[in-house]
Amino acid sequence: MRVASIQQVGRSRLELLRPLLEVTREEITAYAVARGLLFRDDASNESGDCLRNRVRHELLPAIDRVFGRDTRASIRRAAEIADAEEAWLASLAVKLRAEAADGEGLSTKRLLEIPPAAQRRVLLGWLRAQGVPDTGFELVESLRGLLLPGSPTAKLNLPGGTHARRRAGRLFIDRGAREP
Repeated sequence: MRVASIQQVGRSRLELLRPLLEVTREEITAYAVARGLLFRDDASNESGDCLRNRVRHELLPAIDRVFGRDTRASIRRAAEIADAEEAWLASLAVKLRAEAADGEGLSTKRLLEIPPAAQRRVLLGWLRAQGVPDTGFELVESLRGLLLPGSPTAKLNLPGGTHARRRAGRLFIDRGAREP
């Protein structure tokens, strides 16, 4: 979870703010008690039905027991680092995708010049930008298989009834009626 995030709900863009995310339950309780504030606990917070509650009540305490200490600060730091690096890698992937762009397709030569991790990010972003639903690791790996010029496969079925094709050194989405 992030302190601030954007969620798409249908056609609406929702900005979520969680200003107390980094404040512990103990700190909130102590604050309320010190000021004589009434505290109300939602019963759903104790339910094991929600994954976040199972993480909070079962997984995190188990991690603390294994390490013999409170690991929340370390987990928060790791999440902050991962979030910043994810943002940097995402911006790099956008730049690399622009460099590989060839009309509505992508240059296979350009893609083969970048490391596999960057290829995956570029291809995932490209598929999503093309409106291909249900994109994930397996689909991206199959698409990476089309990059090699000697590959016997030059077409990949995509979710939603479209295809990715490799022709003349480029990848493109074949929507049926219009081919490049």
